Amino acid sequence: MRAKRFAGAAEDYAVLADSLPEDAYVHYWLGMARLAAGNCPAARPPLSRAVRLQPTWGQAHIAQTRADASCGDGDARRSARQRALQLLAASDNADTRVTVAITELGVGSADAARDAIADVGEETDTSWLDDAFGRNAPPTVPFPPDSDRWLPVEVRR
Repeated sequence: MRAKRFAGAAEDYAVLADSLPEDAYVHYWLGMARLAAGNCPAARPPLSRAVRLQPTWGQAHIAQTRADASCGDGDARRSARQRALQLLAASDNADTRVTVAITELGVGSADAARDAIADVGEETDTSWLDDAFGRNAPPTVPFPPDSDRWLPVEVRR
């Protein structure tokens, strides 16, 4: 993952997921590797499984919600929007506000998306969403390309 060989990492995580079917962490990173490799549709099932296996894991909920908003069908995008609003109600912070913005873009509401991140503060870079706002569509990836969210804690520098 650190070397950005995400497709290979996804293959490795798929093997691990087969041998550790009840390990939420492995399913989460399988989904994240697939997202980073550009295969959003294939990332959604392992992210959903991670949430089912560990329902209190906020990071997994955010990744799943953003992926559903980015590449799910209309029902998945509407459901993602509802989950994002629940996440925001549970914890109003920059991460959940960006998640709401992505889901609003997923349902075609750029104005509501802008409102969601209007007051996140300068410490939160939302410029990676500029292209998405221009298209009135969710971003192609659920986290900024340079985010440490793409790397498991054990390989972060």
